[in-house]
Amino acid sequence: MFNVFKGALLALVREKSVFIWSLAFPLILSTMFVFMFANLDEAGQFEPIPTVVVADENYDAAPGFSEMIDTLAEPGADQMLDVARVATEQEARDLMSGNVAAGAGYFNISGDGAAGYFTVDSDGMPTVHVKAGVTPDSLDSAYQSILKTIGDGYVRNAALIEDVAAENPAALADMAAVEKLLDAGDLTEKIDVTQNPPKESVRYFFALLGMAA
Repeated sequence: MFNVFKGALLALVREKSVFIWSLAFPLILSTMFVFMFANLDEAGQFEPIPTVVVADENYDAAPGFSEMIDTLAEPGADQMLDVARVATEQEARDLMSGNVAAGAGYFNISGDGAAGYFTVDSDGMPTVHVKAGVTPDSLDSAYQSILKTIGDGYVRNAALIEDVAAENPAALADMAAVEKLLDAGDLTEKIDVTQNPPKESVRYFFALLGMAA
């Protein structure tokens, strides 16, 4: 059996076209893949969204919203926001516009600036402000959608609590019931079908193996 395999391999190697496309080319391309996709898995990781909050008197008078922002900005694996607090809306606009000088001491402002900023009105309701001219398929567009969802979720939950307080104030005394009321639940769940989940770059090596086969 070994002699048959050895003879077939030697016969194939002597064919230049077979040697190039079935052996040399896949080896060269796989080596290129190693360098090209070295940081692909890290690039797919979610980074906290650079966000500015105008911390004025209206913001201080809305402890519910400030606590939510603090929770979302808490360092850790689940951190969603990288928050910078400023005193005026003009400072927030400067940070959103990518003004590096204005961003000094807050967070690492990239060339695109912060994704958006929050203001709170006199009624304690937040408003998210985002910059125009963002393409729908860009990362900034996804960040802006997340910020809008955060703001809309807070407004919706605040309205729900007000309705419950008006109809049945005693229901708010049960914190477990309130948490259940505000819990939106997980609509999607990530499931790994293998014991060791494959990396993002593995698909390219499988495609290369299929081409060589």
